[in-house]
Amino acid sequence: MKTKDIEVSAFRILAPQGLDPITVLIENTAKGAGQITLSCFGEAWNHFWPRMGEQHTLETFFLSASTDYLSNKLFPNHLQRSVTDFSEVYKQAKTTILEDRREHAIDKQTAKRLWTDIRDLKHLSDDYELQEHLETICEVFGQEWYELLPTKDHHEFTYLCKIIDAVKEALKLRTAEQLGEAA
Repeated sequence: MKTKDIEVSAFRILAPQGLDPITVLIENTAKGAGQITLSCFGEAWNHFWPRMGEQHTLETFFLSASTDYLSNKLFPNHLQRSVTDFSEVYKQAKTTILEDRREHAIDKQTAKRLWTDIRDLKHLSDDYELQEHLETICEVFGQEWYELLPTKDHHEFTYLCKIIDAVKEALKLRTAEQLGEAA
């Protein structure tokens, strides 16, 4: 087994607005390649970019990339980036029933019955409660109901986006300071 020392740039952002301190570790592994690790309040996110373009360091690449792109790379399970917005299910069900009635997809009696049945959807808070009302949800939204429910970004994803924005601001400040020192 062999070991090799690596050069890592590290800094801490002490007072990001509305966030705990953020530790940033940057390793430029080769020309146009590198990785970043962000940690905040016991959570950590990491990604390696093997090809950023030879003109880029990890710092310049990070600054040039959109927060959306970076968060999709750093979020540990970007496939679950969005979750059901339970507070909007009831509103969406009302809208769907009204549209179906206007388009004569359901009759007046069915619309009245569904209108009564969806009252229980007002206070949904998790997938378990959603499953308890699955019959009503299927009748309102159809067999493909899971594709029609309203969604919102996962709170951890939103948190990571705020961290990325704070890191970008810190990198801008550090770059400006380094340019000022070089002048």
